[in-house]
Amino acid sequence: MAHCSWQYRRRNGVTWKIVSVGGERYPLLGRTVGQTTIDGGVTWTLTSTTPTYADNVAVWTPQFPAHGIIAHTRVAIDDCFIANVNGDGLHYVASTGFALPTNINGSSARRVRMVGTAGHGVLLLGGDSNACYFEAIDVDTTGGYGIWDSSFLGNTHVAHQVATGGRGAYASTGQTAASSWYGCYSEGGQPPSRMLSPAVVIGGLHGAGFTSDCTAVIFSGNNWPHNLTCDRSQELWGYRNGLPFTNRVWQLGEYCLEGSNGKYAHRSP
Repeated sequence: MAHCSWQYRRRNGVTWKIVSVGGERYPLLGRTVGQTTIDGGVTWTLTSTTPTYADNVAVWTPQFPAHGIIAHTRVAIDDCFIANVNGDGLHYVASTGFALPTNINGSSARRVRMVGTAGHGVLLLGGDSNACYFEAIDVDTTGGYGIWDSSFLGNTHVAHQVATGGRGAYASTGQTAASSWYGCYSEGGQPPSRMLSPAVVIGGLHGAGFTSDCTAVIFSGNNWPHNLTCDRSQELWGYRNGLPFTNRVWQLGEYCLEGSNGKYAHRSP
């Protein structure tokens, strides 16, 4: 079992929290008002270190804002509920190239619901956050994307749903990440999803739509980038000399028969 220790300190009126797991220290919070960071080509400025959450009874301020779950190694998360975190719901940022190496390749998460995340619902980032499987992730109300996959090589996403994403429902932006998205749903009334090549989106209902700079292949609803046609101009499926009807187009009801040489070359009305 990994050893965990917690350390707290105050500096300039801001509470800092450091988590040590197996000797590895990861600062969850340590930003100051006015600090900037570049995320997705956009420069963000921190305006408050004391975010609040209202539940119709009182207004709450978290003492130690942090992510819901941070993974540094391969994990499997099933049937989990995450609510009201000042960060990402699932925070997967991993690379063996870090000073303190991390690797979450091959992780999975299924049937996870999260409500009220200041950051992204799920964030995948880094050179070793690949070949993961995510299924039925249900995200409601985020400050960032519902699910943002910016991994190196890509992951598989199945049957997610996102509502009220602050930056959008989904994002797949890794330049070499061939992530696959199957049967996902996004509610309307939130910014559109941003899906870049070589990602593929198949099926689902995307009420939020997609940004105009999407380059991924999207087969969903009215977002079909290709017309599928059948070219019947070729005489042969296989190869054989001396067939009749050279250059004659295929007719309905015609089909191929296997020739004596084992190659599909004949056609029959």
